[in-house]
Amino acid sequence: MKQFEEEESKPIHELDVPMLAPSVNGYWKVAKWGGRYITADGVRFKNLCMGINRGQKVISDKMLAVEIMLYSEGWFTKKGAIHKRAGDVDNFCKSTLDAYFTAIGLDDSQVFELHVSKHVGLERTVIRLYEFELES
Repeated sequence: MKQFEEEESKPIHELDVPMLAPSVNGYWKVAKWGGRYITADGVRFKNLCMGINRGQKVISDKMLAVEIMLYSEGWFTKKGAIHKRAGDVDNFCKSTLDAYFTAIGLDDSQVFELHVSKHVGLERTVIRLYEFELES
């Protein structure tokens, strides 16, 4: 993606959360009465984002690009094969964006570009926010 390849492109905000967001399947549940609610793991991730961010609001009226880097040692088994129960990369997007944009006080409808990647390492989620304008 061009936005993330440009060397001069610097994020306007970054958050490093020491856990993975729950997958979308574990973030929202449907209640018996028909409504949806955020699960305990979802609330924990959202509160952690808000706590780490410490009320720092981001103000932008530009188009936004988001880079999400998911770190876990659990993507692979001990034999080096891909761990099939680790979760599809796209299942982490909605819960991560929901928690992050709540923490920074912006509407995620401003996101025009999204890049998500898995990495092997200690469990954490790194979120970087970029502003950009369309080139003519």
